[in-house]
Amino acid sequence: MNFVRKALLPMGGVVALALIIMIASPRAAHALAAAMVQIMNTPTTAVPATHAPAANQIYRQGCSISYGTATQEFDCPNILPGPTSGKVLVVEQVTVKIGSLTTGAPATVFVEAFGGFSQVWIPMIQQGAFNGGNTFVGTVTGAHLYVLPGEDLTCSAILSSTSSGSLTCLVSGYYIPAQ
Repeated sequence: MNFVRKALLPMGGVVALALIIMIASPRAAHALAAAMVQIMNTPTTAVPATHAPAANQIYRQGCSISYGTATQEFDCPNILPGPTSGKVLVVEQVTVKIGSLTTGAPATVFVEAFGGFSQVWIPMIQQGAFNGGNTFVGTVTGAHLYVLPGEDLTCSAILSSTSSGSLTCLVSGYYIPAQ
């Protein structure tokens, strides 16, 4: 009992002194509180400012097409549906795979919003031979391709020479309200 009295009496005195200072000088109390906020929100414990889209606003779509006869342009034309009325699609990531090329290499690979002139060009990297042909893969992250209502996405690859092969295009992003 003696220990509790010896411990609580000084703590009570500190609390009483803090209350008297807050009543007598509210600026000092405000400065103390502001200093505590600055200490708690340092760069090592920064408050995140990124807002993730809701699950129903996320867009993921893909297309895959094979060309058995030799051609110089591979397309997934308008297979990737664009946004509905009242929404704008923001494409964040595009991954393209061109496979089983018998000859040549991709000269130009891009995704575009059909109906507008918004394009994202994709750099391709050769992966090596597979099933008797060459494979190329490319990814762009942080593309920020804006697709307006009524526009569709088209994924295209133009080759350096005619070849048979396949094109796979994966697109992901999110919807925002149309202005």
